[in-house]
Amino acid sequence: MMNRRTLAALGLALGLAASPLQSAWSQTTLRMWTFLNPGGQAPREKALKILIDRFEAANPGTKVQVEQQVWDQMTPKFFAAHGAGNAPDVSWVVMDQFPAAVQLGALANLHDLFIKNWPKEQVDAINDTYWAFGGYGPGNHYMIAHSRNLLGIMYREDFLREGGIDPASIRTWDDMIEAAKKLTKRNDKGEVTRWGLGLQFGADKADPSPVLNFIYDKYGRLFAENCKALWANDVGVAAMTKIASYVKDAKITPEAAVNYSVEDLYDQMAAGRIAIMSAASVRMPQMQGSIDPRNIKFIPFPSDTPGKPQAASGTGWAVGVWAKSRNLALAGKWAEFMSSPEADKVWVEIGQQVPLYASTVAAMPAFFAEPKNQFLAAASGGFKTAWMSPKNCAIGGIREDVNTATQLVVLGRKTPLEALKEAEAKFNQRHGY
Repeated sequence: MMNRRTLAALGLALGLAASPLQSAWSQTTLRMWTFLNPGGQAPREKALKILIDRFEAANPGTKVQVEQQVWDQMTPKFFAAHGAGNAPDVSWVVMDQFPAAVQLGALANLHDLFIKNWPKEQVDAINDTYWAFGGYGPGNHYMIAHSRNLLGIMYREDFLREGGIDPASIRTWDDMIEAAKKLTKRNDKGEVTRWGLGLQFGADKADPSPVLNFIYDKYGRLFAENCKALWANDVGVAAMTKIASYVKDAKITPEAAVNYSVEDLYDQMAAGRIAIMSAASVRMPQMQGSIDPRNIKFIPFPSDTPGKPQAASGTGWAVGVWAKSRNLALAGKWAEFMSSPEADKVWVEIGQQVPLYASTVAAMPAFFAEPKNQFLAAASGGFKTAWMSPKNCAIGGIREDVNTATQLVVLGRKTPLEALKEAEAKFNQRHGY
């Protein structure tokens, strides 16, 4: 039999041995879905890793577990997981499906979790179009927009210089098309070796179509009060005719664009086979890694009015907390941390993102003055005329519907009006409008 001294020593040893296990058992893991990999080398991924490390250090016993998702599948997968009761604590929701997330009751009210405690100057500094989009009246706010993104024009300045084109001379959409004609190159056999204007009409991994930009710029809206699509009209037909003509008539855009995904387009630009392309501002850092940063630039879409940006899609990711999270308060704490003014400086400087707060720009003048960061200022300027989906409408599938319509017109299978009517019908039927 063991004496008391032996039992006491054994108990102490077991207690010491159990401590690490108890610590592990008491650890809280926050699951987050995003397309970013914190172990990756892309600027946004590096920024996320820094913020996760800082949050975990400041909150012992907490682990932020990123479950990387395919970006164009993540939001519908989140909706399904919400219905099944096993969604992540925090999720990134694509902006044009954010209203649907609110309607589903999938997102917690961030005002109750932490925004109500913010000082007025913090709210004032972040209060812009994106902020308004996340709110549903006083005391109701469901997301903070990250990776704010403007669809615009990415161009190779070295190609323009080679063609004797001053980028400052591209003040209208027609100016851009004339430049694209000069920049389209063919070999002795007449084969195109470089396209002047890169567009993508594929339904896979699609960006919002320039057709929508034209409609909004001229018509002022894309949807009726009852959320039905308003594309099959004179303005929509003119926009679709113009975009299709770049393939069929001007021959500055390849017919292969009907199958291009967004990724195909960026690959073509990186390979030097495109001079100007429709692109997302958030992709500039990646392209700067493939092309000399001095030669790759970004500007908002030009309009038909010299010097005025065209109304383009303002997109991004709505970062929210799952409404049924078992770790609601801690998930809110992480969402607040990664959206704080201090974190914003990391997202901007390391992640090369357009800032969330106006105060960040004032705090980092030297950074924004660097030529490689030109695109951040350009995107910020374009947001002033950007369009966003109406909050009372679910608009999932809009990109695919309009791109499919464009394919039909480019391939000569439908007239612009027929294709747009078909796209409207699919969209309205999908959402029950």
